[in-house]
Amino acid sequence: MRRSFLATVCWLGLAWSHSGCGQREGGNGHTALRLAIDLWGGYFPALLADELGHFREAGVQVQISIPGNTDRMMAEFLAGRHELVGIALADLVNLSRGGHEVQVVLQSDESAGGDKILLREGFDLHDKRVVVGTNLGGFGELFVREFLARSGVPLNSVVWVNVDASEVGQALQQRQIDVGHCWEPYAAAALAQGARTVFTSADTPGLIPDVVAASRGTIEHRQQDVRAFAAGWFRALAWWTSHREEGNRRLAARLDKTPEWVADSLRGVRLVSLAENHRMLGHGGVPPAMAPVLTRYSEFFLKHGSLTRPLKADAVLRGDLLP
Repeated sequence: MRRSFLATVCWLGLAWSHSGCGQREGGNGHTALRLAIDLWGGYFPALLADELGHFREAGVQVQISIPGNTDRMMAEFLAGRHELVGIALADLVNLSRGGHEVQVVLQSDESAGGDKILLREGFDLHDKRVVVGTNLGGFGELFVREFLARSGVPLNSVVWVNVDASEVGQALQQRQIDVGHCWEPYAAAALAQGARTVFTSADTPGLIPDVVAASRGTIEHRQQDVRAFAAGWFRALAWWTSHREEGNRRLAARLDKTPEWVADSLRGVRLVSLAENHRMLGHGGVPPAMAPVLTRYSEFFLKHGSLTRPLKADAVLRGDLLP
């Protein structure tokens, strides 16, 4: 998973004792910045920046963890266990609850086909009852609603089920759900089991940006470190762009995967350059191009009661932290 959360108290204590999130001293005398990410290709520049020493050379130490469960990761972030987190923009909006305590440091990527709506084998989408599985209360629900509207499926025929992306394939195969939302590498496994793709994020260009975010307190107290983090990230991204195969090999060794797995994990994931980050987040007085999609998410979550007031792009998007 890489999206949506339910803050569960028992996760917090267990995660803190077992996830390896303890602080350690960075090269500048500060504790290392703690970054938590999901196993999603858009966040891999952080791993490369660490492997290549770009963070260290920028003057910051970064401790990276991959908790393996987005709900737990977000609960830990809220509790201060992580200072930076890889998150879908929509879930950042939902997480903020209408405040501006969580802010975007950079845009990592855009899902451009990596998110998929899958249909179980033999199911007719226009049956009277359609059981839909996704992470409810986050971006996934908006994405699925977009698909249902375009497909002419009335919402009064839909039964919503909260399903982890990693469990969608099994849920489809066991007929627990008829329609499921997930992403790679889970989608490939579900397709191999007989599911079929009926909609992807390539059908909704610009709707699903992923970002790295930090609390406003982290940015205020460790702005130099956050800037160094961004500099290391984009240096690694530029290197990976021109050394893709070597980068894939390094990532494969880091993740105990194969280079082919790394390459597959990037299918449908469009990594976002520094120049485009300047445009998307706003830089040097230029209005942020990401503002319209942020507004769309804000309106969606206001309507569904997750937000208490609209979000303002200039308070959430911190283009001033980019190198």
